[in-house]
Amino acid sequence: MDSKQGVFSISLDFELHWGIFDNVGIDAKRPYFDATIEVIPEIVQLFVANKIEATWATVGMLFNKDVSQLKQNYPASLPSYTNKNLSAYNFITTQLKDGDDCYYTAHDLVKLIDDADGQEVGTHTYSHFYALEKGQTIEQFEADIKQCSVLANEIGVTLKSIVFPRNQINQEYLPICEKYGVLSIRTNPKKWFDFNSGNQLFKKIVRSLDCYLPICNTLVSLEHLNSKESGLFFIQFSRLLKPVSGIPFANKFKIHRIKGEMTRAAKQGLSYHLWWHPHNFGENPNKAMIELQKIVKHYVHLKDTYGMQCFNMDNLRKKHQNAE
Repeated sequence: MDSKQGVFSISLDFELHWGIFDNVGIDAKRPYFDATIEVIPEIVQLFVANKIEATWATVGMLFNKDVSQLKQNYPASLPSYTNKNLSAYNFITTQLKDGDDCYYTAHDLVKLIDDADGQEVGTHTYSHFYALEKGQTIEQFEADIKQCSVLANEIGVTLKSIVFPRNQINQEYLPICEKYGVLSIRTNPKKWFDFNSGNQLFKKIVRSLDCYLPICNTLVSLEHLNSKESGLFFIQFSRLLKPVSGIPFANKFKIHRIKGEMTRAAKQGLSYHLWWHPHNFGENPNKAMIELQKIVKHYVHLKDTYGMQCFNMDNLRKKHQNAE
């Protein structure tokens, strides 16, 4: 990989209801997730048509064909969160309703993604595992990753990249990832308002504003770790693609900010990593797709003008490590 060429990469946290089950019930969200399920093939098609590589960090429970199979595919050890409402298994036992399979399993969508050129199926853990929550253990995390790896292999997927749910990266758990061949890890940007300590409400407000206004100079440098002790590769995300806002000028500011950061990365030979959840497109799928088309079109322009490249997380790791 030419170090002077900028890199554009994308990761999507593919969760469906598993991403919010502990906060929001499914009853009010069925149209939202129905739209999400319909728009995912459109996103894949747009990516393939424009040679955009992307990593779909997928909750492993979605690999199952239906809820019946899901209930048979539990890991050897379940997370013992102090807050039991965080447990997907507690949710399955107490709240999962018959006939709602499509919001909790997505075997066909996973296969569609895996079969598409440049699209990588990564892991978002098996049960949307919260690696920094009280009560869970490293043994339970390993059981989760093992179960995810086994089920992925059964459908022909080899997991190489991980996005920790809610960006809760537990450094002690990274050797477990490496043990199961998961080598590329999305990490958090080093901004004061992304730290886990301090006034979280204030920091959340600043994070949101930073998506629209140049509050902080976004770090787009590529971080990597290739030591004798570890073969892990760290990819720092640059920006969350926020959902479509009801305020039109806010959407314009958001896309302008992203395009400006992409341009900077292309000109300076840096890495720009954009992420979002597919269900972020569920509220306004048509408008969200128009925004994504603008971002993709801008990447194509940067590729033609500055030689910018696009890699999914695992291919970025391979390209970078082979170049060294």
